[in-house]
Amino acid sequence: MFPAMKTILAVSSLFTSSLALPADISANPSDPMNPRALGINCRGSGLCPLATIENHTGTRILQLWHDILAATDKDPNTVYNSGDHIVCVGTSVSITVGASVSGEVEGIEGEVSLETEVSLGTGGVCLFPQGASLTLAQIRELVDALGNHGCATCGSVPIHFVDEKSNDPSSGILTSNYVGNPFCGGNCISSVGN
Repeated sequence: MFPAMKTILAVSSLFTSSLALPADISANPSDPMNPRALGINCRGSGLCPLATIENHTGTRILQLWHDILAATDKDPNTVYNSGDHIVCVGTSVSITVGASVSGEVEGIEGEVSLETEVSLGTGGVCLFPQGASLTLAQIRELVDALGNHGCATCGSVPIHFVDEKSNDPSSGILTSNYVGNPFCGGNCISSVGN
């Protein structure tokens, strides 16, 4: 081996050992383009910053998730599978389409008016597990972890972030993100309180 090569290898191994993560923190997977490779994060769709609560109280959507999950009377052992919506908030834009016709036929006059309302879904933000099943009790703790991380609307947290202190998303993640269809069915929490 060349002397310069030995020096490079020695320096390389010196830096590698000094940059090792502590044993209680898992390294993120190597693909930074994969959203599941990030560990806990506040990333999501580019539409996330536009999702706000219109009452202007300063309440963040993740705070809303926390409040809804705390207020629901659903069994804490309720299981949500990968992709199941746990809770969603969305909006729709209403468009009124109308037309009228008037005329006279053989001395009879009249007017016909047609009007209908079309609702075009504009999406919304939902909370859902990816790559794993979670109980409502686990979800409550993970939502709090996202809020404590500083996330306002969107973000993901590995499912073992709270119970095992692991930032490794390979077992699955809980995600709050923009979705095109914020449908709330099955065990999705659509109302709380009276």
